[in-house]
Amino acid sequence: MRHFSALLTLLLLSAHACHAAEGERLTFESLSQGKTSALRNRIDFVVARSGPELASAWALPWTDQHGELAGQPSRLPVIDFRNDMVVGVVGPAAPSSCTTITIVQIRRDGGKVIVQYRGHKHTSDEVCLTAFHAPFAFARMRSTPLEIEFLEVPVE
Repeated sequence: MRHFSALLTLLLLSAHACHAAEGERLTFESLSQGKTSALRNRIDFVVARSGPELASAWALPWTDQHGELAGQPSRLPVIDFRNDMVVGVVGPAAPSSCTTITIVQIRRDGGKVIVQYRGHKHTSDEVCLTAFHAPFAFARMRSTPLEIEFLEVPVE
């Protein structure tokens, strides 16, 4: 029985170590995801901890590479910045309506927060419009003073 108890303790400790290596998953809520017709040539990562930061970030999907608005942003969400913040990914324009970006997980890993996102590009078995679209995704999460990093994860 003593060996069983020691073995069980060892298994629980190793399971805890594996979980700690991955980091603590944080809850988040998707705020907006879609695509616009803005001709953008770069990816932008958004961390908005205040109203002015959110207003600027919210316009990014509709802002082209020259800083001109290529459409009208949707209404800003109401965010209580005492408790929450917004993170997002705004991609470059791609020549397919099937191109998307999704925030799939947010986790704390040591002294930073990692926002994992996945891009989806047109595959040969999809029927997509041939037009330039810039994909984006925004999410609300609990406020944190920690550094935010963004990490693209492969398609499963």
